[in-house]
Amino acid sequence: MKSAHDIRRTVATQLYRNTHDIELVRKFLGHSDVQTSWGYIVDIDAEKEDREKTVEALKDFGLNTGGNITPFRKTS
Repeated sequence: MKSAHDIRRTVATQLYRNTHDIELVRKFLGHSDVQTSWGYIVDIDAEKEDREKTVEALKDFGLNTGGNITPFRKTS
C-alpha cells in the first residue's frame, strides 16, 4: 500500500511530466522553494532507462514489442 507521501510524489511527477512546469508543481505542492519541489519529482531519465532495460529483457526471452508473443527464441 502506498503512503500519502508516495501518492503526493506520484502526482507531482505526473504533473511535471504533463506540463514541464516546475513552478506549477511548486505551487500545487505548496512549497516556497522550487528546490524542494524538485525533490518530489521521480527521476524520469532513470524510469526511461528502466523501461528500456525491460524491453531488452523481454527480447532476450523471445518476446517482441510489436504485439506478437513468441514463447521462446529459436536457436539455429
